[in-house]
Amino acid sequence: MLIIGAGVLFAAQLALGCPDPVLKTNTDPKLLIRRYREVSETAGKSRTADRQEQTRGAARLMARKEDCFLYPTLLPQAEVPCLAPLIRAYDQLPKRTERVTTTHNGKQVKLAVHLIGTGSHENVLICVPGVMADHREYRFVVGVLGADYDFWLIDPPGCGESDAPDPKMIGKGGYSPEAMADRELQAIAALLDKSKTPAHFQVLAHSMGGLVVLRAFAGEDLRLRYREVLERIDGLVLLAPCNVFMSQVSPELIGRAEISGLKIDIGQGLGVVREKVAQFLAGGFYSSHCLSREEVDHAVEILTNPSTRRAFQAMLLEALPFDTRTHQPRFDEMIRLEREYKNVDLPVRILWGKCDQTLPVMMGYMLEKQLPNAQLTVMPDCKHAPNLECPMECARLIRLAQEEIAAEVISSTLKTAVGTCSGGQGVRTGVTAPGEGIGSLMYLPGDYAGGM
Repeated sequence: MLIIGAGVLFAAQLALGCPDPVLKTNTDPKLLIRRYREVSETAGKSRTADRQEQTRGAARLMARKEDCFLYPTLLPQAEVPCLAPLIRAYDQLPKRTERVTTTHNGKQVKLAVHLIGTGSHENVLICVPGVMADHREYRFVVGVLGADYDFWLIDPPGCGESDAPDPKMIGKGGYSPEAMADRELQAIAALLDKSKTPAHFQVLAHSMGGLVVLRAFAGEDLRLRYREVLERIDGLVLLAPCNVFMSQVSPELIGRAEISGLKIDIGQGLGVVREKVAQFLAGGFYSSHCLSREEVDHAVEILTNPSTRRAFQAMLLEALPFDTRTHQPRFDEMIRLEREYKNVDLPVRILWGKCDQTLPVMMGYMLEKQLPNAQLTVMPDCKHAPNLECPMECARLIRLAQEEIAAEVISSTLKTAVGTCSGGQGVRTGVTAPGEGIGSLMYLPGDYAGGM
C-alpha cells in the first residue's frame, strides 16, 4: 500500500509540476488518489488552454502582414481619396528650381528654391517647411491654391535639394534659427532681384520654419541687414510655429535629436525602421487616413541618410536655448528673445491644430499675446501638420488669412498716406477689429478669459 501511495504521490507531483502541500503531508491512499485526479483534471484543462493559445499564435504567424503592420496598409497618395485630386493638380503646375549660394560666418551653402506656378499671379506665397521636412510638405496646399497663387518653396539648409553640410564643418550655430533665417533671406533677396512682376509677398511657415521666420523679423541684426527684403513682405501665415519661450522640451523632440546612427542602422538591418516611422507619423495625425505611403518613405529617407539626419538633429539641438546635457531651459536667454517679438510689426495669422501633441495649442494662445498684431485660429480634429492632415481646410484658411492681410495692408497704406498728407507722422496700423474676419473663428478655452 505504501508503494502504491508513493507512486500516486510521484505521479501527482509530476502532473502538478511543483511540490504540493496536500500530497506532502498525507499518506492515505484514497486521499492521494483523489488529489491526483484533481491535479490531473487541472493539468488537462491547462494543456487544453495551452493548445488553444498555440493555435491562435500559429494563426497569427500565418496572418497577412497587412493585418499586423501599419505601413503595408498605407496607400500611395494618388490613391488616397482626399489627396489624389490635390497631387494631380500639383503635378500639372509649371515648376522650376533656382539654386542660390548663401554665406553665413564665411561658410557657403547652396539653397534650392522651387518656383511653382505661372509666375504671373499678383500674390506669391513664400513657404518655409518644418524640421525633418522640405518643400514637399506643401504639395497638397499648393495643389489647392495653385490656380490663384505663385509659390516659392524653400528647402532650408540640410533639407530637400539644398546642401546638407556636416554641422561640424559649418561651426556651432550653423543650423540655429538665426543662421537659417540669414541664409533664407539671402535666397529670397536673390529671387526678388530677378522677379519681374510687382507681386505681393507673404510668408507661409510651419513649426520650426515658423520659429526661423519670426527670428528673421524679430532679430535686430537681421532686421537691419535685410530691411529692404523684409519690407517687401506683407504678412505672415504660421502653422503651429515653435515659440522662443518653452518651459520644457518635448520628449519626442529629444528622442529625434539624440537617436544614433548605429540605432538607425540596426533598425534598418532588422527591417523595422519603416514600420516605426509609419507608426510615429500616424500618431502625429488626428486621423491617419490622409497619411500616404510617400510621406513615410520620405521621412525614412531623411532619417537614414547620415547628412540629412545630422542636419535636422543640429536644428533641433540649436533651436532654443536649452542645456543640451540636462535639457533645462535657459530662461534669461528665452526672455531676451521673447522681448524682440515687439519688432514683428506686420500682420500675423496663426493656424494651430487643437489636438497638437508636438507643440500644444496653448503655445499658440501665448504667441498670440506676445506678438503685436497676431490672430490665432484653432483647427478642430487636427494635430501638428494641418497642411498634411486636412489640406483642403488648411488651404481655405490660408486663403482667408492672405486676403485679410492684404486688406489690412491696404488700410494701413491709406492711413499712412492720409497722415502724411495732413502733416502727421505715418505709422503702420490697421489691426483687424475683434470679431471680424479670421479672428471670429478663434476658439477660446474656459481658462483663457484672464489672459496670460
